[in-house]
Amino acid sequence: MNSENEVIMDGREHKRSMAIDRILTGKYTAIPCFIGIMALVFVMTFSFIGAALSDLMGIRIDKVIALLDCLPGKAQVNPIAHSLVNDGVCSGVRSVLSLLPTIVTMFFFISILEDTGYIERVDFVMDRLLRKIGLSGRSIVPMLIGFGCTAKLPIYTLMISAFFPRRYQALIIVGLYALGIVCGILYALFLKGTKYKGLPVPFVMKIPNYRFPSAKSVWSLS
Repeated sequence: MNSENEVIMDGREHKRSMAIDRILTGKYTAIPCFIGIMALVFVMTFSFIGAALSDLMGIRIDKVIALLDCLPGKAQVNPIAHSLVNDGVCSGVRSVLSLLPTIVTMFFFISILEDTGYIERVDFVMDRLLRKIGLSGRSIVPMLIGFGCTAKLPIYTLMISAFFPRRYQALIIVGLYALGIVCGILYALFLKGTKYKGLPVPFVMKIPNYRFPSAKSVWSLS
C-alpha cells in the first residue's frame, strides 16, 4: 500500500514539475526566468535582507568598539597604540564582519535554489549555450557559487557602498557580475580555440522533480 502511495505521489510531483518546466525551462522563457530569479536574489541580498542584516551587524560592532575605545583612555595607553588598535584593527574587523551577513544571505538563496531542484535545470538549460564557448552546463554552478565565495564580493560591496547610493547598488552589482561573465566568456573562447581543442564531453544528468527545500539541507548548504 505504501509503495502504491509513493508511486501516486511521484506521478503527481512529476506532472507538477512538467508544468513548472514549461515556463522555467521553456525555449523562449528559460533564460529570462533565470536572469529574473538571479536578479531577485541580488536585490534581496544587497537591498533588503542582506543589507539590513549587515547594517544591524555594523551597529552592534560599533557599540562594542565604542566600549573598547573607553578602556585605553582609562588605562592611559599611548595615543599612537590606541589609534592603531581602534582605527586600524577594530575598523578592519568591523569591515569584514559587517559583510558577513551579505555573503551568508547570498549562500542562503543559492542553497534554496539548489535544494528545490532548479539548479539542475539551469545546468541543462545552459549546457547548449555554454558548449558554444567550450564549457558544459555544469559550469554554471561554480559560477553561481563564485558569486558569494570569492574575494570579489566583499570588494564590490565595499566600493559600491562607498561610491553609490543604496537605490542603485543592486543594479550596479548585477552589472559588475555581468561584465565579469562577459570577460569569462571571451577567455573561454580564447582557450577553446587554443589550448582546449577537440570534441566536448557528453553532458548526462538526472533531473529530479521540484521539491520544497528542507531547512536542514539549506542550512548545511549555506
